[in-house]
Amino acid sequence: MKNTWIVVAIVAVLCLGVGFAAGWYSFHFYLAKSLQSAIEEIDPGMTDKDFLPDDTHPESEPKPEPRPEGPPKPDSSSDGVFDYTVTDAKRSGSYKDDPFGTSYHATGEFVILSVSADNVSNAPSSPAVRTGEVTGYDADGRSYTPFTEHFPYIDEVNPGISTTYPVVFDVPKGTDIVVLELSAYQAPSIAIIDAKANDRVSG
Repeated sequence: MKNTWIVVAIVAVLCLGVGFAAGWYSFHFYLAKSLQSAIEEIDPGMTDKDFLPDDTHPESEPKPEPRPEGPPKPDSSSDGVFDYTVTDAKRSGSYKDDPFGTSYHATGEFVILSVSADNVSNAPSSPAVRTGEVTGYDADGRSYTPFTEHFPYIDEVNPGISTTYPVVFDVPKGTDIVVLELSAYQAPSIAIIDAKANDRVSG
């Protein structure tokens, strides 16, 4: 009699398991069909796969660095204090500071721009010449600061008077400085001028 009850209990457990599995499968099938029907009502061409996460671009994949979009567009020769023009340019592997006789050697090559600055303000002032006041750009939009070991000494320029001075860049060989940004100390705006050293290289 005891064995009979054990057999009955085992059969009951098996039936319960089979019934649960059948019910779970039927419920899952019902949900899947309902989801597919809802998707087809929204867009007949869509399937439930369109709602699966896209693993083709994992968040851990590094994004490429954005490339420069080119140099700033030359749109003003004045920074509100001086009006600037590039009058000449040359390349050289070395540069000699004439007033002091100091010679410098480029890591790449020097692009030496002759800049004319005309004081258009109402007071004496010094034109843009130092890092933070002058930035050069190549045709790809990469920016360059002036050669930090050389800054020409320029006296203050009176209103209505112009001066010409060198701006020196140490750049990779073959680099063309095509645009200059200049802003003298306390100037109210930024001058962006055409440099195009490659058009006027003289040595």
